[in-house]
Amino acid sequence: MTLIDWGMLLAFFVAIITIGTVVGKSNKSGDDYFQGGRGMPWYAISISVGMTMLSAGAFIGNPGWTYTQGLIAGMSNITIPLCIVFCTCTILPILYYTKVTTMGQFVSMRFG
Repeated sequence: MTLIDWGMLLAFFVAIITIGTVVGKSNKSGDDYFQGGRGMPWYAISISVGMTMLSAGAFIGNPGWTYTQGLIAGMSNITIPLCIVFCTCTILPILYYTKVTTMGQFVSMRFG
């Protein structure tokens, strides 16, 4: 790596730390930090989760996996979007309205 590369890397780290420090000062609790103060509706979170799962790696890797492994891999690729829709339309609203952070917290609250 050249001196310019090291300088850009250092500038990137300084910028990230500065942005995190400035934005993090407004957090008053752990809920603000980890969940953004619950300022987004559940359907916006669902869209974000779904689009994250359908990343560029999925569009590049899954066809190759299907080509090399056959029909079973292809069926797995077909069911992934169905699973995303099911989870984000059924499970996520429940977690959102019960105000839990993790599935373990939900199971503990539900079953004691």
